[in-house]
Amino acid sequence: MRYGDTEQLIWFRTHIHDETDECVIWPYGCTGNGKYGQLVINGKIQTVPAWVCEFRYGPRPSKKYVAAHGPCHNPLCINYRHLSWKTYSENNLDMNRDGTMPDYSGKKHPSFKHGRYSRVAEITGIDLFA
Repeated sequence: MRYGDTEQLIWFRTHIHDETDECVIWPYGCTGNGKYGQLVINGKIQTVPAWVCEFRYGPRPSKKYVAAHGPCHNPLCINYRHLSWKTYSENNLDMNRDGTMPDYSGKKHPSFKHGRYSRVAEITGIDLFA
């Protein structure tokens, strides 16, 4: 173990080379939204999937690229076989195709049917989410 290595970094170095088609789940800290694992290496904080892509496939081609999950679409999976650099558009197409695109319509919000959304439709006669 090198000086300054954390338990998380040691685990990462060990499992980045796992040869399996199964998901390899990150067991440590996550981003603020609790969705993606995060890790600090040499003072730089980044999501673990992005670190995996960087170590396995080279640096991010540009800021237009994200570490995309597929085929599992599990944000905590760090299996390099499930990750690749993709543009935001490519990643959105994959999520749409695979049915894993987040719902940003607001339909799941508690006030959708009984709050301001239904009131707007009532006043204007336009159902924005029909």
